[in-house]
Amino acid sequence: MQPVYMECDGDYHVEVLDREVRVIRQVRVLNNDLLKPRYRVTYVITSEKPKTVKVRYACRDEINEVEATLGKTMRYMIELLTRD
Repeated sequence: MQPVYMECDGDYHVEVLDREVRVIRQVRVLNNDLLKPRYRVTYVITSEKPKTVKVRYACRDEINEVEATLGKTMRYMIELLTRD
């Protein structure tokens, strides 16, 4: 499994370009600052069979696209550190 780590201040968007996979989103608060809270958002992509999927993610003006190969473990992870 090859995780993608990205730090983002503000809005972000993650899009998986394959309808046959399952995407699980987990959010964890990293601090209790009311003005600038920090979160770790983890997306886990799973599939019942090995395949390659495209994942597009954006943070402010930066847009990236990666190909995730779901192998024997059949999962892929994207972690974002966000600050609002």
